[in-house]
Amino acid sequence: MAYQTMADVLGMAARNFKDSATRPGTQFVSTGSPFADRVFGGDVFGGGVPRGGVLEISGDFSTGKTSWALAVCKQFLDNVCKPGDGIIYFDYEHSLDVKYARRAFGLNFAPVGHPDADPRIGFLAPNTIGQARKFFGKLFSAAAPARAGGKSGHVPVRLVVFDSVAAMNPDAFIEKAMEKDGERGKQIGLQAVEMARLFSDFVGAWERHDITVVLVNQTRANIQIGGYGAGPETTTTGGRALPFYAWVRVVLRAVGTVQVEAWDPITGQKKKRKLLNAVEVATIKNKVATPFLKDVVHIRYGSGWDTAYTVVTKGQAYGLFHPDSKNSEAARQDNKVCYVTGDGKVGFAVWQIEVDPARPFYCAVEGALDGKRKSARPVKKVELLRRKTLLGLSEALHDPANAAAWQYLVGEVLRHYEQEADVMMTPAERRELRAHVGDAAVDAEDDESALPTRASLGDALSAAEDESETGGDDV
Repeated sequence: MAYQTMADVLGMAARNFKDSATRPGTQFVSTGSPFADRVFGGDVFGGGVPRGGVLEISGDFSTGKTSWALAVCKQFLDNVCKPGDGIIYFDYEHSLDVKYARRAFGLNFAPVGHPDADPRIGFLAPNTIGQARKFFGKLFSAAAPARAGGKSGHVPVRLVVFDSVAAMNPDAFIEKAMEKDGERGKQIGLQAVEMARLFSDFVGAWERHDITVVLVNQTRANIQIGGYGAGPETTTTGGRALPFYAWVRVVLRAVGTVQVEAWDPITGQKKKRKLLNAVEVATIKNKVATPFLKDVVHIRYGSGWDTAYTVVTKGQAYGLFHPDSKNSEAARQDNKVCYVTGDGKVGFAVWQIEVDPARPFYCAVEGALDGKRKSARPVKKVELLRRKTLLGLSEALHDPANAAAWQYLVGEVLRHYEQEADVMMTPAERRELRAHVGDAAVDAEDDESALPTRASLGDALSAAEDESETGGDDV
């Protein structure tokens, strides 16, 4: 039978690909931090983790990779999972602190079958890639009989987390026969082969059943052939298939810490201890939004996201805090949200300025001229919160009693944040990050020297014209 029109071809495709469907558009799930969402999805309020896709989170140790995965788990349980749905967490490293997950994110990671287990969370600790492949094989085969009706059966899993790819061993590594001397070394690249098989078998089913996959990965030293070479010094585990299947690839790098002085009961002295980690988030690949974005977020030890500290630091960067620390009255006359208070001490205060709507021609700043008359003092100026340090201000914003100050301050910061242009990485930063995760090749768009300049194009055009006039080179 010949297909005469495109409608005939599409009808044949609909009959033969019953499980295939056109995506209405990528939907994003928040990570819990609006600043991380902008890096992931390119939007402050609509960005985040793409549903139905594969996300890779890589980085060095102590950069918050597992905390990011747990934050995503919390958001999926609260905003995506319907009654009867849930998530699967594969703890391949056998090192997840369940107390931290419960304290910081409210996640009950009790083993499957435990009396205290959350029925929405499947907490598994496999050893091999084959165990995960067997799990998905049974999961999707149970939905296969419904294909006779034209649609696949419902799969109640909305999120799957692999923590981490480096600990996902091939089956041959666990078998007794591979423990012989020299046998294990002969299986170089076996993990890459098994990971490629896992993706090729189930990546279509994950997308079709709206299952989001988060891969926590590690950066390792790249062993150069012969002990030296011009390649990247570090790489990620899992082989080369993973970067191609991933929709979004995120690299985390620690860029600083916030320390506080605390009393040590053992030594009887004050010692500095780390309280926060400043982590730079950068996307080196993004199929669903603008790639090569970066930003800095903060993670508090034992608590997860510290959005409040990120908000106050960005508020200071945007100039929302008045620099005057001696004359508090002069500081309060400035039409800003936050002020450095005076009284001989440096501090930070959140002020909310309210002007009488019945007198719109009056400016909010004393002494300003609106063309008609000098304005009077603002009708109402309320001090919502005051603290001596940025850290103290951020900790006070965690208190529900200061909800008004938090809403006002975060609204002003996000307003400036939306107006700010996307923080794009420079070509040099792109090459550095790609080398950090093992991408040796440099794309032409990232190499500034490979781009022709206007002068070089003009020289080439002039040379071509001269050659055409002289008839070219003699043969």
